[in-house]
Amino acid sequence: MKISILVAIYNSSWSQIRRTLISILNQEFKDIEIIVTDDGSKNNFSKNIEQLFAKYNFSNYKMIFNKVNKGTLRNFYQASLLASGKYLKPIGAGDLLYGPKTLKNVINYMEENDFNSCFGLTKKFYIEEEGEIRIKEFRNPRLLKPYIKNDEKIIL
Repeated sequence: MKISILVAIYNSSWSQIRRTLISILNQEFKDIEIIVTDDGSKNNFSKNIEQLFAKYNFSNYKMIFNKVNKGTLRNFYQASLLASGKYLKPIGAGDLLYGPKTLKNVINYMEENDFNSCFGLTKKFYIEEEGEIRIKEFRNPRLLKPYIKNDEKIIL
């Protein structure tokens, strides 16, 4: 397995969860597993998630449903213990992968450069009431100079 995608859920709506999972399922890169980890939400969408995976003929997934909220880091850590991928990609419900080549591009970049980890710029978006997606530009991380100068002290 090349990459395990850890999808964290906490009191997320079904539409947020669905959008995130579809952005993963629509990737060109298919050597993935998806681990959905719910951190004690009031609603349980396990049936909806299973139906969505079945619709996409995707069977390489695991689900964790905690009874109590452990916090984001413990939730991701618990999911990482179940992961079998060489790489881990944490993502929250409501977040999307930018396009169908996102995972392919990231993995190729890491392997071509012999990196164990990396990050990229983020695009922030919002969905208007009419359903139209609007992109809001911003840089993440906001301070790029330490990375350009490779100043490890400031980066850390």
